[in-house]
Amino acid sequence: MKLNSTALISSLAAAGAIAATGMPAQAASFTASDAAGCAGLTSCVVNDFFTLTAGDGKYLTYKEFALVDGVGVSATQDIKKDPSWGEIDSNGERLIVDFAKATALRSIDLSFLYQDGVNHDRVNEVAKVTATLLDGSLVSHTLSVLGDTLAGWSGNYDGTAVKNMSPSIAFDGVNDAGGWYRILNPFGDLEVASLEFTAIRLNDSLAKQSWDSDYALKGIKTVPEPATVLGLMGVATLAGFTARRRRSVES
Repeated sequence: MKLNSTALISSLAAAGAIAATGMPAQAASFTASDAAGCAGLTSCVVNDFFTLTAGDGKYLTYKEFALVDGVGVSATQDIKKDPSWGEIDSNGERLIVDFAKATALRSIDLSFLYQDGVNHDRVNEVAKVTATLLDGSLVSHTLSVLGDTLAGWSGNYDGTAVKNMSPSIAFDGVNDAGGWYRILNPFGDLEVASLEFTAIRLNDSLAKQSWDSDYALKGIKTVPEPATVLGLMGVATLAGFTARRRRSVES
């Protein structure tokens, strides 16, 4: 069967155009540094896709420590007066991230998660992430520090893994010690409309809030839109077809 090369090229070009005009054209993402300007606000839009809100009328914070940064929450605009210098504390603080469009997540990065005995912490810190799905239902999982470079994620999906990006050790002023973990494929293929970040309180007898679980949000990355994937596949196929056609003409 003969293929109409002109029609094929046109259809593939159209697929590429769909990808170029889709929202978002690429995987949407942000890092804490993108949200640095949100510090002191109660809500803030980042990279035209993510809306960050400090729950219960609190304030967004931006923190740098041990060569790592993160976004957190504070009851005061003066981060130095906050018990954990602007992290998400386990005394009910909440950081909410709404998406412009429900989408599956490629990764979530959390920072400043330490183990018992490091940086004055008295527990192996635990972060809780609750996803509101496209249908309005809720799914919650936790990230628990287990060692210098090891943490466990309670979610169990195909491709889920936890990668340490900066160890949970005491900062010596030179080497990374940001307690930074990347959760890959955290909610599988589930389409997520928003996320809520809270810290799990582990010991009510601790005299200082900063001795219990607290941490910050380092970043989020979504998966590409299906139209984007289709367009990329079309462009690749078009390139291969064109190359084969050229070789055929030359021979």
